[in-house]
Amino acid sequence: MAEENSVLLVDDDAAMRRMLLDQMEALGIEAVAAESVDSALALLQGRVFSAVVTDLHMPEKDGFDLLREIRGSTPSLPVILMTSFGDECMARRAADAGAFASLSKPFQAPELAALLEQVFEA
Repeated sequence: MAEENSVLLVDDDAAMRRMLLDQMEALGIEAVAAESVDSALALLQGRVFSAVVTDLHMPEKDGFDLLREIRGSTPSLPVILMTSFGDECMARRAADAGAFASLSKPFQAPELAALLEQVFEA
């Protein structure tokens, strides 16, 4: 069973990880950060999360690689993809791949909070 309102944040940018962790803390959401797909997958093996919020563009493996891995092992785990290069085509690709939602950077904290609220209420 997932920790109450726990989120795994995945982003290769340290400043973005810190900002997201601060936003989660302000919202009263427990969050754990990972800097890569491989480190995220290792965390997912040892713990159950309520949701994953991941950057799309990262070196080596990207957010779609992580999404595929999660769909193969934990199909019901909601994944929110974030990208600086968001457009309708990317949003459609994310939905087709099984993402819960996608967010275009920069986004406001209330946008992410609203998506996570939907996840936690489901």
